[in-house]
Amino acid sequence: MSDHISAAVTPTDLAALAAEAAAYAARARAAATLRAYRADWRDFAAWRQERQTSALPAAPDAVALYITDLARTRAVSTIRRRLASIAQAHRAQGLESPTG
Repeated sequence: MSDHISAAVTPTDLAALAAEAAAYAARARAAATLRAYRADWRDFAAWRQERQTSALPAAPDAVALYITDLARTRAVSTIRRRLASIAQAHRAQGLESPTG
């Protein structure tokens, strides 16, 4: 057993820790980041719709084409965030991220 968890930890203690961890995770992303992720997803979905294809699930090659298109006018930091947004949207739907 780990040095940090004693043998006397009860299921109730673990449930409380799990709830606390979930609360931390929920607060981990700032409201501005969440807004940016939503805007990024709308942009990706619109890009896909213009090409008459679905945004979910997206194939890795479709994401690569999108990122290549973005690279013409966007900063690397923006592209990284867009990739994170696409990955997050897929995970939220229980899908594998196409951004790996």
